[in-house]
Formats: sequence, structure tokens, C-alpha cells
Amino acid sequence: MKAYCLMHDHLTTAGLVGEALTTEGWEFDTEWVVPEDRFTRPAVSFEFPDPTQYDLIVPFGAPWSVYDFDGVGSWLEPELAWLKRALDADVPVLGICFGGQLLASVLGGGVAPTERPEIGWVQVESDVPALAGPWFQWHYDHFTVPEGAQMRAQNAAAAQAFTHGRSLGLQFHPELTPEI
Repeated sequence: MKAYCLMHDHLTTAGLVGEALTTEGWEFDTEWVVPEDRFTRPAVSFEFPDPTQYDLIVPFGAPWSVYDFDGVGSWLEPELAWLKRALDADVPVLGICFGGQLLASVLGGGVAPTERPEIGWVQVESDVPALAGPWFQWHYDHFTVPEGAQMRAQNAAAAQAFTHGRSLGLQFHPELTPEI
């Protein structure tokens, strides 16, 4: 099994998600969209691979907003189209924070600013034991669960996880390690 881990900025690593993939025998490729020297000017060129080469696509977080096409620039719309191609080919997506917002957007859900940011360890409620508990969050936006998807976790601030087919969108950061 092979996964593709897409990091949007130089500060992101696969962390515990990468460790879990390795433990379960997965191989994975990792690429970064925006290099460190372009962090404040993220409009860069990026070529997304053929999603059908992979058994799982994992877009991670980013400090930008899914709806900020002018600020983020050239790679945002192509990434949304790329994720749609993955889903159309039945390649599951594990979207983490910004990646979860991208997944929600592709599936017809909304992404908007939160009333108040969630930063730090935040309690998440779920009937799925693996999703319940405190999770680290760092976001100023939130997703709405797309029609046809099932909400899997939430808190007072917003939806925190949803599934759609074989894909899972998360608002929190399961990749977090002490080093991160």
C-alpha cells in the first residue's frame, strides 16, 4: 500500500500519521507545496501527481484559508481539482485541518472563518472512541459537513470530523508530536 502525504508549508511533517503508516506497512511519498522562502508569498507552481498511483492521499494543514484564492494563489484551485480526481477514482483521502477543509469543499461543504479560533488542546466529542478526547487544534476556519457525509465528531465550536465513503476529514491534528 502506498500513500501520498502532501504538506503545504515547510513547518509541517507527517509526525504520528507517518509513524502509523510505517507501522502498518505502508510506503509513502512526501512533498511540500510552498518552500520556506515563499512562506509569506505562497503563490508557487506545483505539479500534483496522478492520484491513482496511490492507495491513500493525505493533505495536511496549512496557515492559509481554503477560500483565499487571491492570497494563496496558483496551486489552490489545481489542488481542489486534484482531490476531486482522487475521489472520482475512489482513492480515499485523509484530510487533516486545511486538508479536511479542502475535502469538505470538494464534496460541496462550506469553509468559513470561525467565531473564535481554536488553538491548543480542545475537547472533541464523538461516538467513535478513536476520535473522542482532547486533540490539538490550530485553525481560524472551520468546515461544514458536506451533504451525504456523516459527522463523526464535533464540539461547541464546529464539526471536527466527517466521513464520506472511504474518506475522512478532520479539523484537528493527529500528526502532532512533541517535536512538532
